[in-house]
Amino acid sequence: LKAILGSTHALYIVSPWLRAKQTWNVIKRAQGKDCMGWYPLATERAIIAEHYMNLVNNPNNWEIFEAYKASNWNVKDFLDTRYEGAESIRDVQVRAKRFLDDVKSTDAYADNKWAVVCVCHGQFIKQLVCLVKNLDPDTVVHPVNGEIVELDI
Repeated sequence: LKAILGSTHALYIVSPWLRAKQTWNVIKRAQGKDCMGWYPLATERAIIAEHYMNLVNNPNNWEIFEAYKASNWNVKDFLDTRYEGAESIRDVQVRAKRFLDDVKSTDAYADNKWAVVCVCHGQFIKQLVCLVKNLDPDTVVHPVNGEIVELDI
């Protein structure tokens, strides 16, 4: 991340999910800054959370998830599949579009002086990549944990 950002200022947006917060803490330590005070533009936003499938104690949703996994993660076949008490992949696409529009409306983006660093999750990142690059979701590889995906928007 240091190599990508260099001396560029960054707006950090962090998912509220625990594993994203843990990654955020690793990023701060790696940059030699141990507190949020160093990052006045760090914010936690639920809009960049992972695809919520409500799997805990929900065998029906696990069945849907296992079918999605067995399909080799074929997004088209599961785009509008709604998990009970949760969201579909299309819902994630809508959140990604709304987030992208929000970012483009910020002064940080308009001034073209700031990078936007999102500490978030694979399905959300995948949908952002599809939006920015106008790609079919089934042609985009799902990011692995800890992977840095760089996009010019």
